[in-house]
Amino acid sequence: MNCNRIPKALQLALTALTGIAAMSLTLANSAPRCSSESPPTPHAECWNWRPPAGKILAQQLVDRIMATHPELLSLTFHGVPPGTSAHTMFAGSFPDRIGDADDPGDLFSQKTKSTILDPSLDQPGKFVVFISLRDASDRSIGSMVIAFKDSGRYRRSEGQYYRAALSLRNGLEKQISSLQALFEPAPRAQSPASKLGAPGVR
Repeated sequence: MNCNRIPKALQLALTALTGIAAMSLTLANSAPRCSSESPPTPHAECWNWRPPAGKILAQQLVDRIMATHPELLSLTFHGVPPGTSAHTMFAGSFPDRIGDADDPGDLFSQKTKSTILDPSLDQPGKFVVFISLRDASDRSIGSMVIAFKDSGRYRRSEGQYYRAALSLRNGLEKQISSLQALFEPAPRAQSPASKLGAPGVR
């Protein structure tokens, strides 16, 4: 586990954008730095928020994407849950790490609404994209961290990873009416029979 890892791509961005970087790092230093890319190792010292007992819409969306995109290693959503001031991972493919305080990369992407491409040179086989999370009205409501497989038949160019991340984000927008909606209970999936209606009903 590494709660202090800062992506190499982010280090370059922080050097180039000193003023914005200072703002991001100030926020990051107010809570433990917990990487959203690490394996799902429970570590309560990194939590700054706890999710509700039932599954929320945000987690349902993550689960659907992970189930239908074999090219992904992980996906996490980051932002400030309604009614709090905590910058946190509020949904993701690491269930035990939901509620982790956001690290500098997550904060930088949220605050600048920018996209960061991180080839993960210290973790071969993975390419990470930090990208703004948006709702159906195209408002920035947080960030997404998407880890792609970067080996074998899944290996792509940086431009292809960027376009794939953009496509995922844009597809999600239509399903998110607002930040608040992401924290509502996940709707229960209807069975094929219930969608068609009871026998004999027209």
